Amino acid sequence: MYDKGRMTSRERVYAAMALLEPARVPLLPNNRLFAMHDLGYTMEDCYKDGEKFVESQVRMVTDFANDAVWANVDLTVERALGQEVSMGRDDPPAPLAPLIGGPGDLAKLPRNPPL
Repeated sequence: MYDKGRMTSRERVYAAMALLEPARVPLLPNNRLFAMHDLGYTMEDCYKDGEKFVESQVRMVTDFANDAVWANVDLTVERALGQEVSMGRDDPPAPLAPLIGGPGDLAKLPRNPPL
């Protein structure tokens, strides 16, 4: 069992996920873009250089006391399946058109996409 008086960030998050009562509500804001901008990076910078993305997210934990960070950064699976993706300088990647328009499109997907 967790010692509620001395919980680590990980313990707070795990306790909340297990529907237990943590010492305080875990802080897990979706502030990826703020984190990037705070260091002077754009999304494009961070997508092209994973170290910059990691640096920005780690800084949210160390400087702002977040208990965890969101680590979703791109559409790797979609790209592997052949999805065309738009990538703006400071916008998250976005699909240009639906990959699956109907049941007939499922057969067109690659069976073992390279990831």
